[in-house]
Amino acid sequence: MRTLTEITEQLSQVDLKKLSDADILAIMRQIPEVGLHGFHLFRGQRILRCRTNLKEFPNHWKGEKDISYLPDAAKADYGRASLRGNAMFYGCMGRHKDFEASRMLAIHEVNGMMHDPTFDMEMEEYAVVGNWHVLHPLEVISVVQAEELHSKNDMLSQEFKQYMSNLDGTKVDKEGSLVFTSFIAKEFCKQVAAPEEYKITAAFSHWAVEKGMHGVAYPSAKAMGDTDAFNVALTPLAIEENCKLQAAYAYRLIKEEEKSLIPYPFLGDTDIQASFHWKDPGYLPRLDMIKEQVRRQRQLELPAAKTAKKQ
Repeated sequence: MRTLTEITEQLSQVDLKKLSDADILAIMRQIPEVGLHGFHLFRGQRILRCRTNLKEFPNHWKGEKDISYLPDAAKADYGRASLRGNAMFYGCMGRHKDFEASRMLAIHEVNGMMHDPTFDMEMEEYAVVGNWHVLHPLEVISVVQAEELHSKNDMLSQEFKQYMSNLDGTKVDKEGSLVFTSFIAKEFCKQVAAPEEYKITAAFSHWAVEKGMHGVAYPSAKAMGDTDAFNVALTPLAIEENCKLQAAYAYRLIKEEEKSLIPYPFLGDTDIQASFHWKDPGYLPRLDMIKEQVRRQRQLELPAAKTAKKQ
């Protein structure tokens, strides 16, 4: 039987352009008993998922299927936690029910204005954030071993300390487990230039699901530890059987400075039935909401935005 250190060494040297998904999965499936970290998403936990569109509010956002996971898995490309041809539900969640941190991260992850330098300062973008509630507990592997993030994030640091404490109480290969999980954590934090560079983390997530997990939770590679929210990738079956879309909110995103983004409430549906029924939220952001948003933006290393203007 190969050791965790040997498997980690092989994975770190593979040519991702040449090695097939099946070959990488075959390596993952050689993993012996390993110490991992994880947690449950309990009933009532909220998972937020954001979709964006440029220039105008898109009429195709009519129901849950339009903002959920890709229904045709065959069209799915590589993702951080999914191999090509395999759909996963990607969202954000607060480890300790932090709705605002999850909302900001969900928008920050997918909007184009913040991450594309070609965007004009006057451009706008529209976003819909779906709010799924967990109905039955879900179990995920949590990737908390990227030690370079611990100095920025006390929550990750505490989770890692708990992982190490739990590892001490087992008979698994502690050194090998730390080598392997630290490598996987670095891969999850890696900025990629091509979809194929997700193969390691996607294969690891696939392996985790094969072992009975509902998915994986991991820090945002874009936020780099500057938020207490996790990215989470769950199987479509986990969403269909254990979660319910409770509400959806539409935002008009305004880029007022080079790295300043304000999501203005635009429309909402808090009583979702078969399809969305968008309604004017009937309010503008309160001063305390704006102050909290500025604090969150600073936490994500974004310059403070100007005070919201009345629409």
